[in-house]
Amino acid sequence: MIPEVTLKEVDRSSAAVAKLCARILDANKMERVKLLDVGSSLQIADYFVIASGRNPRHLKAVSNELLKKLRESGAHRRGLEGYREGNWVLIDFDDVVVHVMLEESREFYDLENLWGESPALEWVDGDWVEAPADASRRSAGSS
Repeated sequence: MIPEVTLKEVDRSSAAVAKLCARILDANKMERVKLLDVGSSLQIADYFVIASGRNPRHLKAVSNELLKKLRESGAHRRGLEGYREGNWVLIDFDDVVVHVMLEESREFYDLENLWGESPALEWVDGDWVEAPADASRRSAGSS
């Protein structure tokens, strides 16, 4: 069972929470860690953090670690979906929504393309870099 995350009085921007989540995912061997700034497109969140894991057990372990670290930093978890199945775990931290997914699920649902107009950052070699637009985004935007 995953422990509840309690709210502490900590002033933290959604960008800082999103980057902290991404760093925790990277430290736990998640692949293709990406931040999408969806604030101008959605009213429910400012950032999506997306990462791929190797298997359901990996996703659950990383989700547990993420919840633990965010609880320690004072972030409040609003929701958790998909943990039991372990194919796509969604963790809602108010203005930051974390999606940890098996690669097959990530390819099928293609959140990056769905929110393709949103600015994106990738974690590459220990630093944030602007994510390049992929071919599907360029062709969708030019039509």
